[in-house]
This record gives sequence, structure tokens and C-alpha cells, in this order.
Amino acid sequence: MRKTARINIIMVVMAFMFIMAFSIVGKASGNFRSQGKIVFTNKTASTRDDVVFDAGDFERLAQICR
Repeated sequence: MRKTARINIIMVVMAFMFIMAFSIVGKASGNFRSQGKIVFTNKTASTRDDVVFDAGDFERLAQICR
């Protein structure tokens, strides 16, 4: 019984990992329709350390991660 239970647990975990791997890859592909941007200001008065991501940046990251 113990060996059968161990095999069943391993099979369930492998199936779960397989499903998660393919669902994550599927979400990375596609087009981003946003025309906006995301700005990280670090809640400081100076704009020298701000980070700005435009919609094109996300499209480029998706292309690289494929």
C-alpha cells in the first residue's frame, strides 16, 4: 500500500506541475493592447530614480521570454 500511495502522489504532483508549466507559457504569449504606462516613483520628490514602463516594453519582454 505504501508504494502505491507514493506512486499516486508522485503522479498527481507531476500532472499538476505539467499543467502549471503550460498555463504559465500560454499567458506570456499574446499582444498587449494597453496604450498606457506604469510609473514607479519610489514615493520621492526627485524624478531621477523613477522607472517608467511603456506598453511597448511589455510586448518586447513577452517576445524575449518566448
